[in-house]
Amino acid sequence: MASPTGIGAYTAHPRQLEKRNSAESIPATPLPASNHGRAAHTPSLKFSGAGDALSKLVSMGNAPEWMQKAFLFTSKEGASAVLPLEGAVVAGRTNSAYRRDGWMEVQERVFEEVAAAVIWLKGVDFLKNGFKSGQNKFLPQYKHLSPDIAWNRPWGKVKTVDLTAQELFAKNRTEINSLLRLKSARWLFSVGLALAGVAYVVPTLNQLKTQAIMSYQLSRRKRSQEGDNVQFGDPVASAGSHRLSEPDYSASTAFGQQHTPLSPLKPDSHPSSFNTPFKSSNSLSVGNPFYQPAPRGAAQPQSGFSHPFFGNHAPASSAQGPLKPLAKPLQFGAMPGGSLVQGLGHMVDQTAYGSILVVDAGIAGGRSYVASKRSAFETVEVLVRDIGSLYFYILSVPHIMKGLGWAIDSGLKTSVNLEPKVADRVNEEIKARLQQGNQPYSVEHIKAVLHGSSANGLLLPEGALKTEMRTVKAKKLADWLKLEARAYLGSHQADTLIDQQMLGNQTRVMPEQVQAWLDELATGKGPFQTLKDAERKNLSVALKQAFRHTVGMEVTGLKDTTRMMAQLKKQCPGLSETLNLLNAEEATAFGSRIQRMARIDALDQAHSLFRRSVNLLRDKLKEQPKGLEDLKEAESLADWLDNAKSRHLTLEELSQLEKSVALHKTGPQRVEGLMAKLTQFAEQSGSSHEKALLQTYKAQLIKLLNGDTGRLFSLAIDQGDEGLSQKLREMLQGGLHNDTAFLRKAQQVVGQFTPDSRDFADSAKAAEMRASIGKYGDALLGRLKNVPEKEVQAEIKRFLNLNRNLNYASRSVALLGTMFCLGWLVPHVQTTITKRLTGKDRNPGIASAANALGYGKDSAGNPFQAETRLFNRQKDSSTSQPSGTSPNGVFVGQTTRQSFPSLGQAAYQS
Repeated sequence: MASPTGIGAYTAHPRQLEKRNSAESIPATPLPASNHGRAAHTPSLKFSGAGDALSKLVSMGNAPEWMQKAFLFTSKEGASAVLPLEGAVVAGRTNSAYRRDGWMEVQERVFEEVAAAVIWLKGVDFLKNGFKSGQNKFLPQYKHLSPDIAWNRPWGKVKTVDLTAQELFAKNRTEINSLLRLKSARWLFSVGLALAGVAYVVPTLNQLKTQAIMSYQLSRRKRSQEGDNVQFGDPVASAGSHRLSEPDYSASTAFGQQHTPLSPLKPDSHPSSFNTPFKSSNSLSVGNPFYQPAPRGAAQPQSGFSHPFFGNHAPASSAQGPLKPLAKPLQFGAMPGGSLVQGLGHMVDQTAYGSILVVDAGIAGGRSYVASKRSAFETVEVLVRDIGSLYFYILSVPHIMKGLGWAIDSGLKTSVNLEPKVADRVNEEIKARLQQGNQPYSVEHIKAVLHGSSANGLLLPEGALKTEMRTVKAKKLADWLKLEARAYLGSHQADTLIDQQMLGNQTRVMPEQVQAWLDELATGKGPFQTLKDAERKNLSVALKQAFRHTVGMEVTGLKDTTRMMAQLKKQCPGLSETLNLLNAEEATAFGSRIQRMARIDALDQAHSLFRRSVNLLRDKLKEQPKGLEDLKEAESLADWLDNAKSRHLTLEELSQLEKSVALHKTGPQRVEGLMAKLTQFAEQSGSSHEKALLQTYKAQLIKLLNGDTGRLFSLAIDQGDEGLSQKLREMLQGGLHNDTAFLRKAQQVVGQFTPDSRDFADSAKAAEMRASIGKYGDALLGRLKNVPEKEVQAEIKRFLNLNRNLNYASRSVALLGTMFCLGWLVPHVQTTITKRLTGKDRNPGIASAANALGYGKDSAGNPFQAETRLFNRQKDSSTSQPSGTSPNGVFVGQTTRQSFPSLGQAAYQS
């Protein structure tokens, strides 16, 4: 049983799912009707006869609605992918249990699998909500520190010098440490309790339940034997001793097996003998479930066991005394800011594979520990079952779909791995942008919409822009850094260090230098050796804040494109040469894209400035008469700015969202008004450092929100960073494939959208989605290459239907294949291994419990002969014989194993 997050790309974060269906369209930017400048492979349209026929057949219509909703990951809750997998697990394991040990093992499997599924599907969210309620009630001072704020990623190469989510939403290092504790406590409370329930409580209850059922059945048999004076050892008498009040486990021929009357165990599930028996201190036998005790008076074997598979095992407690604990417990270091805590938290909470691996490792470990109390062979079964299922929960579906997609795309020249709803959005956006520009449905115009302008000169200023967008003047950075450091440290102690040891004679600073300072601050080397640990950590956040708010190009004249481009030419001379190569239409589109990007980057900086202002004065605002009202409005406005930045929208585009229309008209003025209040309050509070910083923030915010001033900046350390290159392609070249706002809508459709900066945004998933959109566009252009203009719209619709139905078909095959492996293959391997190890096709845990209770024996300890039937499953026509009674009086089936005596033989021999 794996957690639902194991479905990987098809399982969305709960906060994302709430907003999944609220995607709104944004106005399209007019694009020039020019050739596509990117060298892209155009797929061929030469189909074979069979391939062409299949293409037409599959593209005839839409996939059935029930398939989309009930079977193929498209439900609003995002749970439809989990349900068929878990249903296959429950059904397959239950069937395997029934074939092996009948009803007794079935009741264990059904209880364990269903209980585990319910706990994971509902229990974790229920516990998270409970923790949040408890936090708000008992720790109201930390209400603003939501445990949903993403973990940092301290391991591996850092690609930017941007603020982490924790640094953005916390006032200082002390609050970050409190946030780490809250996140760790929330995870331990929710996932930890759920894990304990699935891995320990449910298996333990299962064992107790089975033991109680066996004890109850055994007591009823004894009472029935004493009351009726019927000897169960007589097969004939036993056959006629049924009472109507007794449970009926009589003959059932399901799956070709016959059940023993009065017994919930299958007939041949009773203990046989193993060469080296072993027992634990627990009342239930461990290890070999087919062990028979030696005759009375014989020397008991020493505890422990030896087996070719397990090797030699000593008992848990011996003459030398109990096992000694480890000399020293594991030391994980202090919780605050520990890289181990951050790294593990990031892996578990923000990576699909890390989450499933950690959780399933805990489940397998807990279940195997509980199973070891009954039988070591049951422990092997648990490990084979749970570990063997991991691949099919995590990787099976995407691997199968990737393989099928490659084969289908190669044969039919399609792009089936793009989510059909996203492909539908692509077609809608093509139509909207062509209509907006009054352009016909021609291949050239569609190519321009998909991939942008083809003017080669647009790429000329890329290198110069990358440099300017990542650079800040040293003097400007020093002034801001002093303000930030004074607010974080509460003193001027860093002023001299900043002027003399950090910046010195430098005139310009780039992210590479900032990262070097951050590394020295983290290790306490270089000019920061004299600072304390807390001071270094606060100064590192101050450095990130100062660099973020000063780096890049200030773009003025956004309301007048001509004035804006003239100002940009002065800052980046390479643009002059570029503009000379463009015609009027291309130049207008180019100016519109730069204008839009400058406004979006301005919102990005405005959000971090305003969020920092609220963090600084939050505690003091709570003490004022109307401070809570102001704080609530400030949080709402900060979230509004964050929402625009996360969606990659300007305020004008955000205003088209129904809930943001009123806020758009008054938002900038309300931000300015609140900043005036906060600045005035800082002046009255007596904190000169906060006063000076907020005054600077206020002036910068007014400039960024007035609609005429923007920013163009990047915090990427490496000039070749893909994120920076993509940003330049969007600004210089345009096109739907490069449009980040459209990418956010596409991610929202499939549940990958992060609504604000608190959530973890997976850049790898964004890059994969962008690549899929580009591949779909290339395949569409290849299909339209030789299509007449009047048939283009119809061909686009046919292509969409083809991709949609092939996508659903590949998902179906992948899901059905995974269901087969989870429901049949893994249980089959599990039972086969047990059969090889023990020589019996029985559940070792149940057999061990039966042996410990004397289940299947009368009050004198003799086996019930009516329950010693062995139905051997090996169908060997050469050795089969009619069913009957063997010379020793034991009813047998076709064949018996020679190396392991049957229960009846062992009983008579003893």
